[in-house]
Amino acid sequence: MSLQFDQLAFSSLPTRDLQKIKTSIGEEEDEPLVTSVARMQFETKSGGSTLNVELFGNGWVTSDENTSPTLSQGGVNILLFVPGVCESAETWTVQHIARLCRDTGWMLAVLELPGHGLSSGPRAVLQPTGRTGLNRLIDIVTETADNVFNHLLQKVSKHNNCTIKMALSGSSLGGVIAAYAAPKVSQMIQDSTYRKKSSSHPCQIQFVGNILLSPAVGVAQAAIPSPVIVSALSCLAFVAPSASFLTPAEDPSHYNCPSWTQRNFSGQWPLGTSKLLLDITSVIVPDDVKKTMADVPTTSSSPLCVQGCTIQSFVITGTKDPVVPLQSVREFVNAINASEGSVATLVEIPNGDHGLLAGPKGKVVNLVTEQFKTALLTLANRSLKTFCVNRQLSTSTNKL
Repeated sequence: MSLQFDQLAFSSLPTRDLQKIKTSIGEEEDEPLVTSVARMQFETKSGGSTLNVELFGNGWVTSDENTSPTLSQGGVNILLFVPGVCESAETWTVQHIARLCRDTGWMLAVLELPGHGLSSGPRAVLQPTGRTGLNRLIDIVTETADNVFNHLLQKVSKHNNCTIKMALSGSSLGGVIAAYAAPKVSQMIQDSTYRKKSSSHPCQIQFVGNILLSPAVGVAQAAIPSPVIVSALSCLAFVAPSASFLTPAEDPSHYNCPSWTQRNFSGQWPLGTSKLLLDITSVIVPDDVKKTMADVPTTSSSPLCVQGCTIQSFVITGTKDPVVPLQSVREFVNAINASEGSVATLVEIPNGDHGLLAGPKGKVVNLVTEQFKTALLTLANRSLKTFCVNRQLSTSTNKL
C-alpha cells in the first residue's frame, strides 16, 4: 500500500478559480465556502484502486511538521464521511458538514469511493455486486480509518494523555456503508495487534459512533423493476458494469458545490452501480434487519453487532423521502437497537426528502444541521467509561 499526503492551500488556487468560487456563492450564500486543506491518497491493500480523501480543518497540516493538530480539551475529534452514489467531496452536503465540523472543533475527512471524485476506477462504477460488493466498500472505509489514525498518531505523538475520537458518517449509500463499517472499525481499534501498534504513542484511540443521513436501507416498491428486468440487469451488470441501460439518470447540478465542479457524476448510472445499490436496498439490508429481529434477544451474529463496547448512532431521515421508505429506516433503527453493543436515535425531519442537505439553505437544511450539530457535540463528549460498556436501550425517536 502506498500513502500520499498532499497539502493544499486555498490561496494557491489560480485567480480565475477564486473568482469562480466567489461567483458560485452569488446571492445564494453570504458565507464563503469551506475548502479542503489537504488530501490523502492511497492504494487499497487489495490493489486496483487509488482512493482520494479530502481533508478539512487546520489540524491536518501546519507549517511545522512537528506541530500537532489543535487539541480540543486534550483530544482530537475526527469525522470520516462517505458520500452517496455519484457524489464527491464537492457537494452542498459536504459543505454543510465541513462548516459544522469547523464550528464544533471536529476535523473532517471525506472519502471518495472508487470511480468517484478523484479516486481511480471506471467513472461512478461500484463493483462487484451483491454482498461481496458491500463487503469491499466496508473494507475500504475500514482501511481509510486506519490510514487516518496512523497520520494523526504521528501528529499527536508528543502529547501525553491525548485522545483521538473518530466517528463515521455517510449519506444514502454512504450511510449504509458507514453503519456496516462501524463494528469493523471498532473491532480494529480493540484488536491487540492494533493496540500494540499504537502503544508507542501516549494517547488513547476511541471509536464513538455514527451519524447517518438518509441511509439507503430500503427502496420504494415502485422503484424495483420486474423480476425479468432484474435478471437481465444482473447479467448485463456482470458482463458490462460500466455500461448504462435502463438505469436512473443523475443530474448533480442542484447539489454541486461549487456550482462549476466536475467531480460529481452526471448521466445514466452504470449498470454495476445500479445493481449493487438494488441488491443492498432490496435484499441485503432488509434480510439483515429481519434476521436480527428474529434472533432477539440473542443478536451477536448481526452484522451491526459490536463486541466489547457500545456504538452510538444518530440516524437522520426525511418524512417525505421518495427513495427510501420511512418505515424501512424505522425498522433499520430497531435492528440497530436490538444488536449487541449498538444504540441508535432516529430523528425524523418533517417534509425532508432524500437529499436533506443538497441545497445551500432552507427550513429542512436548518433542521438537519441543528440535529447534526447536536450529534457531533454528543459524540465529542462521550467518555471512555460510556464507550467501552455493553448496554441495550430501546429505540429513541425524535419527531420534529
